[in-house]
Amino acid sequence: ATDSKTGKIFVIKTMKKATKMKLMCAEIRLMARLKHPNILRFLGVCLDTSGIHLLTEYMEIGNLEEVVEDNREPLPWSLRMKLAHDISKGMAYLHSVGVIHRDLASKNVLISNESNGYTAVVADFGLAAKIPSRYVNFTYRTFVTNIIQYHSIINF
Repeated sequence: ATDSKTGKIFVIKTMKKATKMKLMCAEIRLMARLKHPNILRFLGVCLDTSGIHLLTEYMEIGNLEEVVEDNREPLPWSLRMKLAHDISKGMAYLHSVGVIHRDLASKNVLISNESNGYTAVVADFGLAAKIPSRYVNFTYRTFVTNIIQYHSIINF
């Protein structure tokens, strides 16, 4: 869709089935609080008799899966590294605010063409969840310590 005042293009994701409405509402609540250059930007929500509509920014290049499949030549290594770095920054942000994506795949990474080249953003938060509080401050050291303790109990 296009904003008639600004001319900007945006995407409308519509949910019509009442059975999936709860999932869409959870996705909207989550996206509304996420603010990062490598996370798909939430613009708003509309509710009418046809369903609930999530409005997000438009990423003109498409998703990473399409970019990889549509190119006859493999992507240059510099671009691969740039996109991987963008994705990791987006995921690190999600984890820093206590969110796990649970569906990271090339189809859920969107690409835009910015003035400084391609930029990747993580999208589709339908399966995302809050990180359980017991894991929020989970570090590698905690992980190794827990495994050692677990094996000690098993072998006792």
